[in-house]
Amino acid sequence: MRRSLLKKRLRNLTILGRYYLDHYGISNSAKVIRALLGYVGEGLNVDELSRSYLSITMANLVVNDLVHAVTASLNDYVRYREFRVTYDEEAWGPVDVARTISVYPSGLYASLTYLPTNRSPEYVLLREMAVRSLKLINKVRNNVVGIKPKLGEIGDKFNEPMAGELESRINALGDAIKRLRGLINRLPKPSIRYSGDELLSEVRKLLPYSPSWFIRAYNAYLLSIHLLKPILIAQRRLRISRRDLVLLGWRLYEIFVYTLLLSIFIENGYRIVSGNPRRILLIKGTEEVLVLFNSALDNSIISDVNGNTGIAERIRGRPDAAVSSNERVIVVECKFSSNPTYITAGRFKAMAYMHEYNANLGIVAFPDLAVGMAYDEEDKAQKAYGA
Repeated sequence: MRRSLLKKRLRNLTILGRYYLDHYGISNSAKVIRALLGYVGEGLNVDELSRSYLSITMANLVVNDLVHAVTASLNDYVRYREFRVTYDEEAWGPVDVARTISVYPSGLYASLTYLPTNRSPEYVLLREMAVRSLKLINKVRNNVVGIKPKLGEIGDKFNEPMAGELESRINALGDAIKRLRGLINRLPKPSIRYSGDELLSEVRKLLPYSPSWFIRAYNAYLLSIHLLKPILIAQRRLRISRRDLVLLGWRLYEIFVYTLLLSIFIENGYRIVSGNPRRILLIKGTEEVLVLFNSALDNSIISDVNGNTGIAERIRGRPDAAVSSNERVIVVECKFSSNPTYITAGRFKAMAYMHEYNANLGIVAFPDLAVGMAYDEEDKAQKAYGA
């Protein structure tokens, strides 16, 4: 019974999968790999619109990372040179006397000079990763463009703005692809053909000694390999394998509660005037309300740590959702669970947020409470008064 109920809740949350990357500030391929790649024995597929939106969003991240990587590599090519010995009829630098003696009868000089660094294997492998990523990205783009007529038939108010945003991201991806193609042509071509496994093996050999742009390109290529695979939703993800793209149910539940807060204000006459997916400012007449998602508020009592304000900013509490106005502050802790012990821990976490931000109200949001055994008096109180 409990298992089937969890599956039903996960299925209801799948429609929010499209917001996953934006709301959690996942802005590059490396972050996507850390946040999404894993393994689940059984999971639910996201809906078609959400999958299309997520695929195009990740494809944009891959292409933008590759553009930055190739641009940075070409900048290294301009600035840095490789010190080499060259043999020519003219001296191109300080003459290496010992080597010149052996080739002088042929009218040659051995001189020390600098040659472009694109002779290094990183540049060849970078081109290979970029070329193969582009092939996969084009398949993703064609797949999404192919279902656009179907998406255009969606008539409800919830999906219409997302379909428009999807169109915008498809166009942005097309522009980025054109730019990347132009940059790839400036990289040296490989003299041999690599299989997929051989390419990854060669790249991984160089990673410990590589510049940052090479590592960035590797992460982008690694993500591109997974873009045509299903996107799943599950309660938890294992790190044993990195074969699945997995959205976590408890994270989607946080997004659900956050969007629910926003809808309450909008339905009561507030309108959005500015913000990003994590901080949205709403206004109604002269009233202003800031609704936050996984973000620190501005009135934390933690101003510094031994005089260091940077550390203080990093350790401040980040409620799952919060509402801040001139009149009051509300903090929300979300627990996608029915376990009384786990929910009780969330209650004390909400109390900590209330203390740090001098909040007027603290809320613990959870689906329901299990009727099983309570482990202590706090759990009994949670069961008695928390539902």
